[in-house]
Amino acid sequence: MVKTKKTIYLDQNVLTELRINKLYTSDSKLIQLLKLLTSNEYTIVYSHTTLLEIYNIGNKAYIDEHLETLRLLNAVYWNKLFTPNEHNVYVIYRNFVKVHEGKFSRVLYASNEKFIKRINGIDIGITTKDSFNSMLGEAVSIPFSYLDDKIPILRKANKYFSKKAVDLTINYFSSISNELPDFDPVTFRECIKIDTEIKLIEPEEAMFFIIKALCDYDPHFINIFKFDKGNIETKIEFFFNFLNWIGYYSDKFQNDTNKKGFHAASMRDAAHAGTAWHFDYLLSDDYKFRQKAKACYAFVGSTTKVLSIDEFLLLH
Repeated sequence: MVKTKKTIYLDQNVLTELRINKLYTSDSKLIQLLKLLTSNEYTIVYSHTTLLEIYNIGNKAYIDEHLETLRLLNAVYWNKLFTPNEHNVYVIYRNFVKVHEGKFSRVLYASNEKFIKRINGIDIGITTKDSFNSMLGEAVSIPFSYLDDKIPILRKANKYFSKKAVDLTINYFSSISNELPDFDPVTFRECIKIDTEIKLIEPEEAMFFIIKALCDYDPHFINIFKFDKGNIETKIEFFFNFLNWIGYYSDKFQNDTNKKGFHAASMRDAAHAGTAWHFDYLLSDDYKFRQKAKACYAFVGSTTKVLSIDEFLLLH
C-alpha cells in the first residue's frame, strides 16, 4: 500500500530560516526541520503569495537563496486557478515576475495599496469610497487580451465574459462602496464595544465571540460571515483581515510606515492563510499569525494544523 504524503505550507519566516547560508549559523533544530521536510513523509507546497514575498525582498542574492531553498525542498507550486505544467521554480518565478511587473499589475497594485491604507485608518487624502472605486476601476479596466497573454487558462474562460457581466460587476461593487464607512479600526472597535482583552480569547472561540459582539450591535453583520465550499479560501482571507481590523492579535498596520510595508504584509499574511487551508500543515514562527489562522480555520471547520517549528518537531 502506497502511503500518501502529508502536505506542508510554509509561512515566509520559516522559508527564510531554511536558506542554506542561514543554516550555517542556525541551531540544530533547523537542520532537523530541513531533514524532515525533505523526507518521503512530506510534500512542501508554495504559492503565488510565496513568490510575491520573495519578489518583495528586492535583493537578487537573497531572492536566489529563497528560490534555491524551494528547489532543495522539492517544493510544488500550487495555484487555485490552474494546474501548472512547469515545475522548475526558477522558470515559475520568472513567469511570475513577467506578470507582476506588467503595466496593469503595477497600477492595480498601487491602487490596492492606497485602499488598504485608507481602511486601516491612514489619511491618504481621499475618502474610503473614492479609494475603493478607484481600485475597482483599475481592476475592471484590465483588458482580457492582456490577461489572456499572461494567463493562457483564461482563453477557456473568455467566452463566459461579456460587457453586460462586467457592467453588472461594476454596479454591484459600486453599490457596496456607497455604504463604506469612513472611519478607522479604533473608532469601529469603540462603536461595537469590543473588549480590550479580546486577545485572551482562545482562537477556537474568537470568531464566534466577535460575531456575537457585531450582531449585538447590528444583526445584519451576520451576512458577511456566511460562506460555502466554493469560497472558503476567499472567506478565510477576509476573516483574517477582519481579525486584524477588529484587534485580535492585530499587526501594527495603523502606523504609516510605507517603507516597511506593514499594510501589504498583513494582506499577504491573509493570502497565506487562505491558501494553506488546502493542506495538512501550516508552519509559521509568527505567533500573531498563527493565532489568527487558527481562529479562521476553527470557524470554517478546517482540519489544517497550524504549528510553530518547535511544535512541528515535537510531533517527531
